[in-house]
Amino acid sequence: MARRGPRAPITAGAALLTAGGAVLGWAAWAGAGYGVLALGLLLTGFGVSFVLPALAAAVIGAAPEGTAGSAGGVLNAARQTGATLGVAAMGALTGLGAPAGPAAALLLPAVLCAAAGGWFARVSSR
Repeated sequence: MARRGPRAPITAGAALLTAGGAVLGWAAWAGAGYGVLALGLLLTGFGVSFVLPALAAAVIGAAPEGTAGSAGGVLNAARQTGATLGVAAMGALTGLGAPAGPAAALLLPAVLCAAAGGWFARVSSR
């Protein structure tokens, strides 16, 4: 990240999160075994490990002088709010019943990560 900036890790992480969510959604729909679930969880875990540090560096780096602490705090507040809303939305979708509900609940983050990654790649290339 020090050589290339935060764009590559964030877009790669978003792609991994998208793939992980898609694999998990498919596994829920198809009733796949533990191997498929492990693959989805690995992709998701690696995606998070790419995105979060790079996103923190990007936000703090873009903050005006003397406001890095506030920028980091706003990022964490937004991340926690998003996680809370995401859990609520996924819980509501899971209530639709098996297998459509759990599959939709796991595909929702995949779609959102794909949209966020595409948006970030487009905005950060300007």
